[in-house]
Amino acid sequence: LANSASVGQQLLVAKWIEADAGTSGAVYLRGLVQAAGVVSLFQYLRSYLTMRAGTRASARLHDGMLGSVFGAPVSFFDATPSGQILSRFSKEMDVVDRSLPDQLGWVVTCFLQIFVTGLALTAAITPLMAVPLSVLGYFYVRIMSHFRPAARTFKRNESKTRSPIYTHFGEALRGGETIRAANAAQRWSDRHGHLSGANL
Repeated sequence: LANSASVGQQLLVAKWIEADAGTSGAVYLRGLVQAAGVVSLFQYLRSYLTMRAGTRASARLHDGMLGSVFGAPVSFFDATPSGQILSRFSKEMDVVDRSLPDQLGWVVTCFLQIFVTGLALTAAITPLMAVPLSVLGYFYVRIMSHFRPAARTFKRNESKTRSPIYTHFGEALRGGETIRAANAAQRWSDRHGHLSGANL
């Protein structure tokens, strides 16, 4: 609806430009203000609803993860580095909290824009426009099917290289006195820099 109101604004401006010099611009101006109000309202609703859905999803995911960690056997903590658990509860939960709802909202908006634009082109020009649009859609889906596994692997590798940083930092917090007593602060700093560099 916000996109429709935005298109309506553009049509009103085009009609206002084409109107006779004696025509009053109050009607067009009132229409532009109303369309701007509709755009603002629906943009706000979209942002509010996506953030609300993201917050609920994040709370559910966090509660499920916390319950799984508290109910896990001791062997799980022997096999899983503490940095990996911290990474799940910090960076990845932050992505679900902040980035994912916004990105999901933009994906839905872009899909609707492309879909409505395709329908408008098909209706305005000729029904044969559906043929090249369908071909483009097919190639888009094929390209995305190749891109998605690579992006998923990249994110997984980034998460794996981030967890040793948390583990290393947690060990330093627990054994700070030992590091200072052994005069190994520089060695710890070099190791931390190496892990950070591997993550970047």
